Amino acid sequence: MSETINTTGVTCIWGGRNSGKTTLAKRLIMPQVKGQRIVVIDPLANPDEGHATAQSFAQSLYAGERLLTLCNGNASEAIPAIYAAWAHSSKDNPIYIICDEAPAYMKTDTPHLNRIMFQGRHRAFGMAILGQKPTAVSANIRSQAELTFWMRLTDFNDVDTASKMIGPRAKELAGFSAGQYISH
Repeated sequence: MSETINTTGVTCIWGGRNSGKTTLAKRLIMPQVKGQRIVVIDPLANPDEGHATAQSFAQSLYAGERLLTLCNGNASEAIPAIYAAWAHSSKDNPIYIICDEAPAYMKTDTPHLNRIMFQGRHRAFGMAILGQKPTAVSANIRSQAELTFWMRLTDFNDVDTASKMIGPRAKELAGFSAGQYISH
């Protein structure tokens, strides 16, 4: 794994259940954002290991906490948390956010998400979007990815979305083993 991510850009990792998305993110992204503040939005995380609301999340963020988790995939909590992280990021104190299970809360683009997607780099803000169903995330959001990793996908619509980016190689995705990917 020698891919270099832009830590002030958007990276997407798409793959079905047990395809290795989270493992890839940990192995590839985490070493490259070492030293930055890291925010994770993970609706499946244990609520005892993070924040349940955007308000408590933002309070810890503004207090200087270096690693935060929002354990809530409700768009009314996740989007304000993403916006708070973006607003607090700066060149002197960059923030990188990992949006796990993104289809749960990024189904549609909002004015806040659009602003973050188009202006994140100006605040030294980077983002990784992970999910099983790329078709469930707004195409406007997906289009902002500088680097995309395609892992095992079997749903016809998702493979079709992948083929629009990586061409005929997308047909191979259904047969991928855990951890295999095509980067684009």
